[in-house]
Amino acid sequence: MVEIKRADKDHVHAIAKLCIDGYWNTFGGTHSKDYIKRIINEFYNIDRLRTEVDENSEAWGGYFIAVDDGRIKGASAGGMIDSNAGEVFFLYVDSNERHSGVASKLLEAVTKQQVDMGADEQWISIHAENENGIGFYESKGFEFKHEGPGSGIYQDGNYLSLRYSRKI
Repeated sequence: MVEIKRADKDHVHAIAKLCIDGYWNTFGGTHSKDYIKRIINEFYNIDRLRTEVDENSEAWGGYFIAVDDGRIKGASAGGMIDSNAGEVFFLYVDSNERHSGVASKLLEAVTKQQVDMGADEQWISIHAENENGIGFYESKGFEFKHEGPGSGIYQDGNYLSLRYSRKI
């Protein structure tokens, strides 16, 4: 039985592995190796994860993990981007767990946290090439709003970032 809970420092290495594997699985066929390595080095390095796992604020709600029989099967995080709007920053599920309900449970946990903080709207950014992710979020009521090149570390003229939102 999958349990959704807040991550702690004991989960950092498993979260890193899950996110790194997930990023390669999602973008290995569509994005340059340099781009993937840059994103992984920025977001999924152990030092950053150790720091972030203890953070908990409206801007960063911390990590939720899906655990089954002691094994992490998924991870997610989000935060508030406005007084009434939350954002899902990422959601990864072990490739063997797709269509198992793990992603839905993780999204529910982030959504509940954001509703409790006053959100009535939720946003995501997703690469245009991430067809599995787009299908999942559309099935959860997210609607496409606009597209454009990624910003910040995601800036790369070769990849489009799509913005989706839904009422919660």
